[in-house]
Amino acid sequence: MKAIRKRLRRWLGGAWLRKSQRLRFATVNGVRCKRVVLPDTSSAIRIERSLEAFGPSPRFPQLVARFENEVWVVFVPGERLVRADMPGALDEIIALYSDLYTRAPKAVAASETLSLQRAQQDLRFLRQVGVLDEAAWRELTAATERLVPERLWLGFDYVDPVVKNFVRPADGGPICAIDVESLAQEAPLGTGVAKAAVHWLTLEQRKRLLAAIEPKVPGLSAQLPFVELCFLARWTKMKLLTGKSDYLDAARFTPFRLQGSA
Repeated sequence: MKAIRKRLRRWLGGAWLRKSQRLRFATVNGVRCKRVVLPDTSSAIRIERSLEAFGPSPRFPQLVARFENEVWVVFVPGERLVRADMPGALDEIIALYSDLYTRAPKAVAASETLSLQRAQQDLRFLRQVGVLDEAAWRELTAATERLVPERLWLGFDYVDPVVKNFVRPADGGPICAIDVESLAQEAPLGTGVAKAAVHWLTLEQRKRLLAAIEPKVPGLSAQLPFVELCFLARWTKMKLLTGKSDYLDAARFTPFRLQGSA
């Protein structure tokens, strides 16, 4: 893996993928607004539609307007989380995901989605560039086929739950997910949980979260290993392509390799 990291700069010559969206702020008659400037209008429309479909909620900033490639929302003043183990933080995050995952979820045949195909494409690329060796690639590809459920729960998910993307509003309302770009519709439920597990969610915290949501979304736990593997393959690929070599760690896939070779 160290060799991969050393070769990254030579491979891409520094031409990493970079986010092209920008944040700006504006105040309208005393109301502070955050302006999310997207690279294209279609991205802005997707965010607008996700916020509108979820509906007005203290869980997300209030939508003000979408104009061409910009989305304006009301700025949420308050305290940003800095650690998931801050008093009450996990309970609030669990409440947020419970609200998300139970807001009109739907179960569809996994064969009607591209989840399996995309995961295998990502794993193949990781093998081609040397992040995965031949044995790991074969075992993980087998794992995707072993773990894919017959039906997948899809719905709303907050797909970038790093702790800095949560704010405790100054007015005392419930925790707010301020990264509106990360509110997804018809996502495989568990994608946000998979991202949290990479950054801060422990196994014990994961159990608590699932125990709170599972009664409302039966089968969520059963699909989570597949969703987590899909996420990890895509996330690792994007870390490579964005030049963030410190995140490249084939050992993250080890639990899934065991499932592929069972």
